[in-house]
Amino acid sequence: MIYQLKVTIRHMKPPVWRRVLVNGDTTFIELHKTIQSLFEWEDYHLHGFEVIRSNGETVSKKMIRIGTDDDQNEFFFLGARYDYDEKEEKINRWLNKEKDRLLYTYDYGDNWEHDIILEKVLPPEEDQTYPTCVKVKGAAPGEDSRGDWISGEVAMEEIVPNELVSEINERLVSLAKPVSIKQGKNNWGYLFKLANQFKQLEPWKVMSDNEVFVVELPDNQKVFCFVIGGINSEYGLSVFIGDEGLTTMTKIVSSGYTEEKIFEQRSLLLTFSDRSDLSNEDYKLIKKEQLTYRGKKQWPQFRSFEPGKYPWYLSDKEVEWFICILDQAIHVVQKVIAGFSLPLFGEPKLFARVVENQNETMVWKDDWMIIEDYSPVQRKKYHLMIDELQLERLKKSYRKKNQSYEVETILHRNPVQEHEGERPYFPIIFLALERKHGMIVFHKMMETNDDTGTQIQQTFMSMIESLQAIPREVFMTEKDYAVLRPLTTRLGISVLKVKHLTNIENVKRML
Repeated sequence: MIYQLKVTIRHMKPPVWRRVLVNGDTTFIELHKTIQSLFEWEDYHLHGFEVIRSNGETVSKKMIRIGTDDDQNEFFFLGARYDYDEKEEKINRWLNKEKDRLLYTYDYGDNWEHDIILEKVLPPEEDQTYPTCVKVKGAAPGEDSRGDWISGEVAMEEIVPNELVSEINERLVSLAKPVSIKQGKNNWGYLFKLANQFKQLEPWKVMSDNEVFVVELPDNQKVFCFVIGGINSEYGLSVFIGDEGLTTMTKIVSSGYTEEKIFEQRSLLLTFSDRSDLSNEDYKLIKKEQLTYRGKKQWPQFRSFEPGKYPWYLSDKEVEWFICILDQAIHVVQKVIAGFSLPLFGEPKLFARVVENQNETMVWKDDWMIIEDYSPVQRKKYHLMIDELQLERLKKSYRKKNQSYEVETILHRNPVQEHEGERPYFPIIFLALERKHGMIVFHKMMETNDDTGTQIQQTFMSMIESLQAIPREVFMTEKDYAVLRPLTTRLGISVLKVKHLTNIENVKRML
């Protein structure tokens, strides 16, 4: 498969990044050479990789470092050795799910850190070679120039994006390789077949909305499944993914389903809809498989939900997931029809379908899963994500003034689609108001992504630069307090945590 990666140099303002397509079988040494070409580095200095997020989970217990253990590197790290050899290790071992992340550091003196995020997994295109750059932003800094950038002595060059993409791809020619396209099974055709079997069983007639079962997928991801239709106008299957999904389910059961849940849930959904409810893309998928349906609530429609993202069509990975899920859901429904009673959501032990590898064959079996804690996942803990030199430069440039602001990040309800065919997102608006008079003093719109915490801290820094002063105090709610507290502490700003921000609430009503 082909990986769409976004490679961003940290702490650059304006931002500098490259979007590149690479083969999933790429080794880390090949990725190193690709990044050197993307930013026109000259490979003068040491480099290394660190795994930040893999298989949808943040790596926190032990640092995983990937590189080359030669005499230079061993000396530089005072005898420390890499965990894996970049000449042998392939990126698809560590990048498995969208938003998985690596850190690439080049030149440990200048310390150019590059965030590498897996944005999408795509099928290879015929007659296309990889790696290939598809989009760029910002001119890359030169070798040994970090000090000049920090001091502000360097102005970023203007670029012509299309021309720069062409120049980069010329440099990538020596690394480019074709990828063979293998014709596999028709996943969408099989998924529709399973959906039809599931619908014919009419599970909503024998199962209630609060009965739940678990499916443990082959990649160890756990999903929590509800049949919908018992007391609902929609019929189908709702699937909540992982701990995030469990938290969302708990909130829905305790307080009911509200519009807010759409913006925060991680789930997949199958509904049987009317023809008029289908989008053109839904209809094309069905017609491609030469399928047709008659009557109301007969047409299968699949959707993916992610926090901060617009409900969208399934990715290739999600199609694979849903095939496993529906296959096991059919088994569970058949058991219920035969007299089996499913536990209700909230009970300490849930019925599960789990997969085992027996003599290289995947075998599904019945099991029970203990749910020790239904309480919501604790709010993520944040640390300072601002470069120390950037922080010191800001503190020297601006004095503290007797000013008091309200600050909040707001998820806007109007989705933004930057490019045709890409998944829209709900933007985050960073808003700062002068507390005494309620006047807006700063605002900025940001994309919702896995690095939102860094964006918010960087935007707070931008606010100070725009206002040319460090405020004496800032009022904020719990969610922003968790993100900004590490930064405000270092800046010596008094932070008052409150439940409601009166002035900002007035502005939100007008949005």
